[in-house]
Amino acid sequence: MNSVIDNHGHRDHAVSLTQLATVEIQLIMQGLCSLDLLRLSSCCQYMRHAACHSFVWKNSNELQIKRGKISKLTKRINSIICCIKTSPLCFAPLRITLSKQLIENQSDELRELVNVIKHGYKHESLRVTGLECIDNNLNDEQVIILTDLIKCSKNITSIQLEDNSIGSIGGALSLSDAITQNQNLTSINISTCELGDEAIKALSKSIMENKNLTNLNLSFNEFTNEGALALSRALTYDESKITDLDISGNLFENESITFLENALKQNKTITKLNLRCIGSLENTTIHAISDFIEHNQSLYSIDLGYNNIDDRSAVILSKAIKSANNLADISFCFNSIKYMGICALAESIKCNKNLTSIDFSMGNFGPKGLIALAESIKQNESITYVNLRHQENKMTNFTSISHLSDAIKNLTSIDLSGNGILESGATVLANVIKKSHRLTSIFLTDNHIGYRGALSLVHAARQNASILEMTLDEIYNDVYLHSKKRLDRYTRC
Repeated sequence: MNSVIDNHGHRDHAVSLTQLATVEIQLIMQGLCSLDLLRLSSCCQYMRHAACHSFVWKNSNELQIKRGKISKLTKRINSIICCIKTSPLCFAPLRITLSKQLIENQSDELRELVNVIKHGYKHESLRVTGLECIDNNLNDEQVIILTDLIKCSKNITSIQLEDNSIGSIGGALSLSDAITQNQNLTSINISTCELGDEAIKALSKSIMENKNLTNLNLSFNEFTNEGALALSRALTYDESKITDLDISGNLFENESITFLENALKQNKTITKLNLRCIGSLENTTIHAISDFIEHNQSLYSIDLGYNNIDDRSAVILSKAIKSANNLADISFCFNSIKYMGICALAESIKCNKNLTSIDFSMGNFGPKGLIALAESIKQNESITYVNLRHQENKMTNFTSISHLSDAIKNLTSIDLSGNGILESGATVLANVIKKSHRLTSIFLTDNHIGYRGALSLVHAARQNASILEMTLDEIYNDVYLHSKKRLDRYTRC
């Protein structure tokens, strides 16, 4: 647990529901939540008698329902339908969320729920905008039931089915058919679903036929060269509008990477690409990725974390990063980059004035590498966010902290958690925080900064109105109150 310090205080963001047409009610069935089942019925009664007045829900519009069977959710949705029929001013947009392991052994109840929603949709009482069903071990029958809802509810724009075993061809074909029929879908997350080559082939065909899909998450599945080839064809389709593609966690062979690299070169729409954890990348693969970064003019963000990238690969990639015109966000989290590699990357970071965010968390480039990186950040004022959490070589070196402190002055946010900064480093950082007028957030958990170090940091944050958030370990909670008293005395003087 972390302690969050906020200069502006915390507020409950209440939402006024004058007309339900302007909001989204989220129905959540989950094992542990605090609200009572009667609350939904109370909402319905209130709407019947005061449809033109404001009704305030807190917690980001979420209407939570306690643990129970799907049949309870079905009854509550029926209540909403009846209520809205008597309130012609509005309809209810719903985002259906079926929590972890809820659906197991409830296929009949799930079918009834879908039928009730379809009935409400038919009478224009409901508009389902999203479906979330995570970690439910869906069988083919249940996938078909849910895809039936996706087909008929044309207002559904996003589906999240991650962490389900729907890799069988029956479930995949049903889902593929639903994606083809519902042309309003813009976001699909089917990560960790054991999707093999045949499933990816079926889904790739539907992806080509859906003209509005922009976000696609296929991470941590089980497809190989055949699936990669099918997906690459979908990505090169002239009418493809995909902007956010996540294929992380699929251990591709070099041939698969070649298929995808050629497709990505031709694709002019992808702006965000996640290639995290796709294996220990060989030289040919690195060259392919480097060519893509350099020549794809639409690419805005790329994640290359957890790929065992070494110094030689980092040097190859640095040349592409240096000339990538639109690249703003890049991650090298948890790789094998040492001093030579970080120096090459630091030079490209210094030269590319489009970069705004860099992630070198869990790095192992040592104090000298950190100094080189800090110098490049200091010279590139476009960079606003840096992640350096959990470096292999802890930041106990005073020189490293001093150089990093100079770089922090240009940033709006930095994460230095888990670096053993100690009290001496905290004191140096406190002096920077006082004077930095761009910095809004800094994360410093797990640094063994001690009570005095925490006090100096909190006191510095109190004096800088631009600091909105600073995280320290929970054991320093009382430091915040102590600092407030000291600052009050300081202000009075």
